[in-house]
Amino acid sequence: MLIAGIGYLLGLAGICASLGILFTTSVGGWLSASVGKGAPFCLIAP
Repeated sequence: MLIAGIGYLLGLAGICASLGILFTTSVGGWLSASVGKGAPFCLIAP
């Protein structure tokens, strides 16, 4: 039972991480296209 719970948490963490990467790259691409080449770094840096 404990192993299944750990697998569930690892899977959920992986899904959340991939959604975060997807969000960051999509917003960064939009910033790069509309504001300028250095704008995505302002999204990641803080």
